[in-house]
Amino acid sequence: MAIQVDEKDEFFRDLKTIKNDLYGRQVVRDHVNSGYPRDTELKKIIVMHPEIVFEHNAPDTELLLYLMRAKNIDINKITPQEFKKKIPAISTIRNFRRKIIIDLQKEGYFLENEKKLREKDMYIKNKYLLERMR
Repeated sequence: MAIQVDEKDEFFRDLKTIKNDLYGRQVVRDHVNSGYPRDTELKKIIVMHPEIVFEHNAPDTELLLYLMRAKNIDINKITPQEFKKKIPAISTIRNFRRKIIIDLQKEGYFLENEKKLREKDMYIKNKYLLERMR
């Protein structure tokens, strides 16, 4: 079930603004347009979900999940060899994310907005959980 949030909600608007600002950053675009990593799906996911760059709780696993969904990978039907061919190593995902973080920190963007983004994201998740518990 998708998170249902009122788009007029101030917290939601702020989160959307931060995500759009991140997407517009030259740093993110440069990395996404670079040849590393070669996996274009991973680059698309970074663009569509830039908030994952700020995630501290297993972000690489979350990126891996999005990547598996994008490539329609069913773990029960795939062999380890096929999986290795379709999905880049988790270290590649981690290194790609770190490069983006380092460049965003150089711009001063990360330090200022990381907390805001996490607060907004947690607010939306908590609001969603409360609605589901009713």
